[in-house]
Amino acid sequence: MKFLKINQTLLDYKIVSVDQSNPDHVIFHVLTKYEGVGGNGELPELQIIVHKSNGVYKVLIQPGTVINMDPSQPNYKTVEYNQKITIGE
Repeated sequence: MKFLKINQTLLDYKIVSVDQSNPDHVIFHVLTKYEGVGGNGELPELQIIVHKSNGVYKVLIQPGTVINMDPSQPNYKTVEYNQKITIGE
């Protein structure tokens, strides 16, 4: 999960579901729990995409993934993909 820039220890994970309808583009829905992350350490469900290219599977980095972990916000524990991120936000 380094690509999510979480610098904490992964304590647990659970694969909730897997979409294998396209064997060259598999989508995992995963719950993770990290040491030092607010609340109980659990992040909301994330999509992890694994793409097959030249016979090798690789995790696709989804730029602009925003995980809201601010409990004061109405969209707390939500995930948005492909968001435009501005430094300082």
